Amino acid sequence: MEGLLILVGVAVGLAVLAAPVLALVALSSLGTLRSRVTLLEAQLDAIHADRRQRPPATPAAPAALADATAPATLSDTFPVAVRAAEPVASDAVADDGAAVGQEDARPPVSGPETASAGRADRPSPGRPGTPAPPRLVLWLRDNWIYVVSAVSLGLAGIFLVQYGIERGLISPGLRVLAAMAFGSALVFVAERIRRGSGDGPDSTTAYLPSVFASAGVTVLYAAVLAARGLYGLIGAEVAFGGLVAVSGLALVLGWVYGPFLAAAGLAGASVAPFLVGGEPGSAMPFYAFYGLLAATALAIDALRRWGWVSALGLALAYAFGFAVHAQGGETGGFVALLAWLPLAAMALPRLELWPSHPGPTLTEAARALPAHLSPVPPVWIAAAALAASSAMLLVVPLHAGPAAEALAFAVLAGLAGALALWAHRAAGLADLALIPAAAFLALIVGQAWGFGDLYQAHAFFDPGADPEATAPNSASLILGLAAAVTVAAAWRSFRAPFGAAWAAGAAAFAPAAAIAIELFWQPGLTIGANAWALQAIALAALMTLLAERFARADGNDRRRAAYATLAALTMIALSLFILLSGEALTRRRA
Repeated sequence: MEGLLILVGVAVGLAVLAAPVLALVALSSLGTLRSRVTLLEAQLDAIHADRRQRPPATPAAPAALADATAPATLSDTFPVAVRAAEPVASDAVADDGAAVGQEDARPPVSGPETASAGRADRPSPGRPGTPAPPRLVLWLRDNWIYVVSAVSLGLAGIFLVQYGIERGLISPGLRVLAAMAFGSALVFVAERIRRGSGDGPDSTTAYLPSVFASAGVTVLYAAVLAARGLYGLIGAEVAFGGLVAVSGLALVLGWVYGPFLAAAGLAGASVAPFLVGGEPGSAMPFYAFYGLLAATALAIDALRRWGWVSALGLALAYAFGFAVHAQGGETGGFVALLAWLPLAAMALPRLELWPSHPGPTLTEAARALPAHLSPVPPVWIAAAALAASSAMLLVVPLHAGPAAEALAFAVLAGLAGALALWAHRAAGLADLALIPAAAFLALIVGQAWGFGDLYQAHAFFDPGADPEATAPNSASLILGLAAAVTVAAAWRSFRAPFGAAWAAGAAAFAPAAAIAIELFWQPGLTIGANAWALQAIALAALMTLLAERFARADGNDRRRAAYATLAALTMIALSLFILLSGEALTRRRA
């Protein structure tokens, strides 16, 4: 009896898997027929327009008169027919950085078209093509069934394994192997269909291979995560290698198949960790998984110039990484993910070990709005990732422990320093260092206002409670990180362009951090006024050294030297304020 129940359960599972496949085949055939009807209508409209616009026959005119009255181009005489027959260059769409891809480009009229390529969304004469976001919206509007089917098929494979788990039909190892076999089979079937009939909208199996392939990638991701996080069958190193292998497969498939697979595969893989179930002891593999997922999307963008794939991959990594943290994941791992994503967003879209994004910067584009100056798409991607990571680092580590909060300071300082040193060839990224630098200063104030654990350990230190305890060095650590960023910015100021701006940032950042620490943390009450004033004097000495270096390099141009000199005088004044304030005098009398 038990064996019969097992056979019935397997049969039901196979029927559940077969149902969406049959539905997809039927919908694909129906979509092809609808496309052919739309194509015929477009051709008939072109023929009727040609007849209406054709002038009546007249006696032959002289050659000079004929030349003077002839239209400039063929599209002036037959605008509808020519527009219907002209394909849109996929390279032009791809260079936009946010287009759907080659499948979204309008194909020639000789092949079938989908409903989205009909008369409604064709640009009118004399106007530029449809912008990238409407293209994506229109594509999703007309092909949403394929996206839903791909995700549903991937989830069906995961739920089939989950059914075996709940019923105890097979061992954990066989469950993982079954999921891997099912995912590999889906990819194999997708490739066979693609090689036989194609994957574009003009084929009889429109987008069907992408549906199967994206579902297969989703199941493979889920299998590796289940083997590690749910059953503990493999170690962290093997799990990471498996995720890298599946990501490499997804990268190759995304290059061969097109944007649909990239979108469906990213969406399905993102939700896979939340469907495999279980109570993993650590969330670090999931943070690494989402970091790899974002890297895969960025690499696909680098190969195919699909900026929206990078945006989707980063958005999913941030959203689901935060969801893992909200479910109890380690804060330190999430902070590491927030550090990785901006660095990947700067390096991978252009496949460069040392970023070299050309200008203009976002600031230059904002100042030259009438000229319609626009940064290249990778600059926007890097700016979005930096803004998202900086904003999350302000709130996520709060009350997660002094170590996690100190790590947030270190990550923000590291990002600002990386933009100054690592990205010194990237003129288009020059002003993005303002984002983590501003977040660093805001975090100093936010720690005091929000009573963060790092601030509490500093402010409520009582040497009388434990005479052998040493005073916390939180304020000194933060000031040291700010000084390191100042040195990096000063180094960058010796390399064009924007040397004066980098010098001004170097002269302002560390003194601003010192003033914020003094106003909101009052470290003189914890480590002593003399020790804190000595650190301010050390910062003044650093600014004096920078002023001397700038003066020697600039000759008669004293702007950079003046910035550093003003910063040095400010630090001297701050040290005097620390020593001569009422609180310091009171402590001396005591």
